[in-house]
Amino acid sequence: MPSWLRVGILIAAIALAGYTALYAREIRDRPRNETAEAAQELVSHAALAAARLDARIGRADAGLRVAAEELARARASSTAGPTITISND
Repeated sequence: MPSWLRVGILIAAIALAGYTALYAREIRDRPRNETAEAAQELVSHAALAAARLDARIGRADAGLRVAAEELARARASSTAGPTITISND
C-alpha cells in the first residue's frame, strides 16, 4: 500500500475520532444545559414566590401592628373606668 494512502487513512481516522469526541461531548453536555435551564427557571419561580410571600407577610405584619395599637388604646380607655375583681371562693 502506498505511503500517501496510509497517511490519508491515518488523517481520516484522526478526523473521525475528533468528530466522534466532539459529538459525544455535545450529547453529554446537552442534558446538563437543559437541566441547568430547568433549574434556573425553578429558581426564578421560587424567587418570585418568595417575593410575593414577603409582601403578604409585610401586609399581615402591618395589620397586626395596627390591631395591637388599637387593642392597646381600647384597653387604656377601658381601664379608666371601674375595675371589677372576681374571686374564686
